[in-house]
Parts: sequence; structure tokens; C-alpha cells
Amino acid sequence: MKVDREAFANSFDGFATLELAIHGMLYQAFDGVEPDDLQVTVHIEDVDTGEMIDTVIYPDELEKNDTQT
Repeated sequence: MKVDREAFANSFDGFATLELAIHGMLYQAFDGVEPDDLQVTVHIEDVDTGEMIDTVIYPDELEKNDTQT
């Protein structure tokens, strides 16, 4: 996912990674991947510099957030 780094950092656009993950995992599920093996990696890249800002792996990210609450 390519983003404007400053605009992305100051917004709730990070939720877009979740939408990408849901679509990716649904695709995998319909393709026959076992539920325990579903995984989507979203790389967040600065559109201007090409620098990798972050990498988010689902469903690991959801599990990490569950343990922090």
C-alpha cells in the first residue's frame, strides 16, 4: 500500500490495512487455504521516497491488539 507518509501518520487510514487483509483472507479461504493458515502481509510504503514505513501481518496484528487491551 503506497501512502503519503505525513497524511497517513496523522489519520485513521491505517484501518485500510484491515480491509485489505479481510479481502486477502477471503480470497485465500475461497481458494482452499485452511482457516489456521490464512495470512496476509500488508507493506506500507512512502509514495514519494519508496521507503517501507511499516509491515502489518494479519491475523497476527489482531491477536497482538487483543492481548494489549
